[in-house]
Amino acid sequence: MQYTVLLIGISMLVILTLFFFDGDYLMPSVVLNTSYILSLLVLLLSPLELSFHWNTVVTILVGLFSFQFAELVLFKRRKGLNCSRSYEKKCISYFTIVIVIFIQILTIVFYIQDIKRIGQSGLWESVKNMRRMNMYSASLGSSDYVRFYVSRLMKINFAAGYVNSFLFIRDITCKKRNRFTLFYLISVCFYLIQAILSGGRAQALRLFFAVFITVLLTYRMEYGWRSRLRFSTVIKVMVGIIVAGAAFYGSRVFFGRINQVNLSFASVLTSYYSGGIYLFNEYMQHPIRNTGSMVGAQTFKDFYNLLYKYGLRSYRIIPQLEFRNMGDTVNNTYTAFRYYYQDFGIKGVVVLQAVLSLIYNFIYSRVKHGGKEYAIVVYSFIFYALIMHCISDQFFSILSFGYVETIMWILIIWCFETSIAVRITPIPGDNEI
Repeated sequence: MQYTVLLIGISMLVILTLFFFDGDYLMPSVVLNTSYILSLLVLLLSPLELSFHWNTVVTILVGLFSFQFAELVLFKRRKGLNCSRSYEKKCISYFTIVIVIFIQILTIVFYIQDIKRIGQSGLWESVKNMRRMNMYSASLGSSDYVRFYVSRLMKINFAAGYVNSFLFIRDITCKKRNRFTLFYLISVCFYLIQAILSGGRAQALRLFFAVFITVLLTYRMEYGWRSRLRFSTVIKVMVGIIVAGAAFYGSRVFFGRINQVNLSFASVLTSYYSGGIYLFNEYMQHPIRNTGSMVGAQTFKDFYNLLYKYGLRSYRIIPQLEFRNMGDTVNNTYTAFRYYYQDFGIKGVVVLQAVLSLIYNFIYSRVKHGGKEYAIVVYSFIFYALIMHCISDQFFSILSFGYVETIMWILIIWCFETSIAVRITPIPGDNEI
């Protein structure tokens, strides 16, 4: 019964958002709530008992409602609620895009040198050795073992990947391919090369979801926010998600997940995408509360670890995420709510969800009402945290200098690559995507 109540409750939140915002299925709360709905539905693929408890149901629904309420307040209080019918389209300098790609090439060369130096073996064996060292790292790709200037260049490479993936998608979506389109694609490829060399799949997934939301936002920005979603587009999106899921499953051994060799696709999918909700329910039966002197030790662990790195703290913060059994797998993901509840209780869930909502919706409003292209790039970078919310916290817990630095480089590269702003006014009328 509790499982059904939770599923229906989250579905009602989605319907309410669509009602208040004229069917805008890209609103941050719709994305967040839909990720929880899909996670709950994936649980049906597993043989696990779906015996949710009321404290779990109430905590999740209160948290999701807090996010949605802050979204409603922010948008309804803003002036000029009509969607932007014009926006600034940036032109690109040929010289600057070549410089950015050259920096990306240097980054890959230096990174490979560091990988071989650290791994003391061939390239791929060294990659696996580094992966074992950084398996539980929450950074965006750099590590304590990589030279400082190389780790900084890696941030630039990732930032360039996000900027140029947007510019590539904009050219394709608007059907205005030119000589720059190939350069954008080359830049994105260097992002992917670095992601693979990092020994994990997180960065590739980040880019996949960034591309996903960028395609939808770019089309609506170009052709109007009241464009209708065609059934064929839904099918294409579902096919893309299935292909991405199959690639994620097929790459498990390639990236060192030897313990998953004999697991079925359903088991791996359930463990990764539904493990958070299932284990959060287990945690809520005997919740651990932080009683130490560190405020938000789990929620803001990367910030405290940054202080440790520069000698301002005497010890690191280690996440208190115990492993639990999930049928034939073990897992230690507990949704983002685990950190909030463990540090601050239900009040922390309400407040932190509201803050998260204000951040996401402010940036989203810059896209929808302000017509700012750079806001799409920033939003695509942090979009991953909305999808991952039902698995683990990917926003507050990794809110460190490295995270902020990547956003800074996104803005710098955007300003560096772009030059002339041209005001574009789309043709009025509804369109279909």
